[in-house]
Amino acid sequence: MNDEKNFTVLGVVLEHKRWASWFNTSIAMVGYFGYGEKSENPVGLMSSLGWEPGYYKKFKPFVTFRNDLIFSKKTETIQYFSLGMALEF
Repeated sequence: MNDEKNFTVLGVVLEHKRWASWFNTSIAMVGYFGYGEKSENPVGLMSSLGWEPGYYKKFKPFVTFRNDLIFSKKTETIQYFSLGMALEF
């Protein structure tokens, strides 16, 4: 991508697992550090909806859809899917 953005996100996340711990939802108020052309530090709202089976012991696959609403000079959104494996020790 020519319009690539690199930034750091820091905030407080509230997560809730439902339906036998298979589905999770989260919402967060976060700060985006180094965001934008002049490395602004706007705030935003992050939310996600995901699937994470609860019957695995050490390895837990997950799929998550995340939406970030960033309140910069103009309101921007970032949406993406994450697919991965969490390791628990």
